[in-house]
Amino acid sequence: MSKWKVAVLFLFIGVLIANLSACQPTPTVESIDQKENIEDVIKDNKEKENPSPNNDSTLKMLKDTVKAPEKSVFEITSGNGSLHIKVNADIILPEVSEVPVYNAVRKDFNDEDAKKLIHIFFGENPLYPEIQYEDMTKDELLNEIAKLQEMWEDVKESAKSGKEGDYEDLVSELQTMVATAPETIEREPFQDYKMVTYGENILTNKYFAGQGDINGINGHIHIQSSKEYTGVSIIKDNPEPGMYLNDVILAAAGFGIEDRKTICKLSSEEAIAQCIEVLSQYGVDQEYSVFSARKVVKNVGIENGYVGYEIKFSRNAGGILETYDLYDGNESRDEVNTYPYGFEKIRFIVTDNGIENFEWISPMTLGDKLAENVALLSYEEIENIFKERVLLKFADIEDETVMNVSEIRFGYMRVRNKDNQEEFTLVPTWDFIGDYDAGASLLTINAVDGSILDRRYGY
Repeated sequence: MSKWKVAVLFLFIGVLIANLSACQPTPTVESIDQKENIEDVIKDNKEKENPSPNNDSTLKMLKDTVKAPEKSVFEITSGNGSLHIKVNADIILPEVSEVPVYNAVRKDFNDEDAKKLIHIFFGENPLYPEIQYEDMTKDELLNEIAKLQEMWEDVKESAKSGKEGDYEDLVSELQTMVATAPETIEREPFQDYKMVTYGENILTNKYFAGQGDINGINGHIHIQSSKEYTGVSIIKDNPEPGMYLNDVILAAAGFGIEDRKTICKLSSEEAIAQCIEVLSQYGVDQEYSVFSARKVVKNVGIENGYVGYEIKFSRNAGGILETYDLYDGNESRDEVNTYPYGFEKIRFIVTDNGIENFEWISPMTLGDKLAENVALLSYEEIENIFKERVLLKFADIEDETVMNVSEIRFGYMRVRNKDNQEEFTLVPTWDFIGDYDAGASLLTINAVDGSILDRRYGY
């Protein structure tokens, strides 16, 4: 990707993210307390496993095992009276009778994956190398400039100081390119779909980028595999520029959502079916389930209403979903010597025009089962831990702040061993989710030992 296309991403996506995050209180106290290697924690509790169905026909369902109510309602206030946490939450548990713990192994996309994804989305249509600004015709550059101008009109009032200069520099550079750009260009399609190496580490860094026709609309595919990141994104060019924003993001940004009309004719069930078909063709539809389906708008033309759906999938291991969170789990305390591998995420954007965006980052495969049915703390114990530790996490908040929790979810979190960034364990956790930080988990608690896990770092 050229430096100018990177500049576009930072200019317009950065404006939105910066404005959202600026409104959120930042944790000022270290909340993580995972002292042991996570596999050692599981080993310790494996000796106290719940009975297996093989030797106990009266095995309780998870809800009965942890003694969880249907709903939890309470309110806590910090010692200085500034922070109020109001919980009015449904308790979401999978309908399972046993909770295994798994080892998880990262999967890197390769040439075969590229071929499968290209066939699923582009069919037999020719695929061409990704076109950079430097390789565009005059008409293509003028079209890009028009898109930038429309996007800038929508975000300029909320952009931080200095962003206008970035925008003007970018447009000026493109206008300079127009003067020397050719009227037409002959482009040759790919003859095969092999990922190419890049950067200093050619053993681990591989990349593929191309574009072609997807049901009559130009689409782009990018696949990257490196030590710190593996992912694929497929995006269709849309006549209207801009990003898709779900209703949670809208609410966090201060936009009203109650009276917003829906102009998409597609139902959420129909949108989900299109996504499942993609995963089925890839061969993984039995490994993932729908985690959420939210309506979306375009940030250009928000007033027009909901234009489609954001469908998120997460791993389904034995009927228990991995909890999908805002944080990617790829932050590091040692920026030089570690390369954290983020959480696995699968995300679709679906409109009346079909699948507009597809993103799959940090793919994983399940490894060995470390415990058949691990012992769990009761829900009452988990709630008491939350009441104590959430106030500690935000202990330094002085301004009047209210955080609402509307969902308490039991699921899996892929935990990275602190001392080995290549080892992962799928661990059962409780997440308290609400309006904090555009729907991020307020606190993640290990369901086995009650330790606090930090989703920013992945452990």
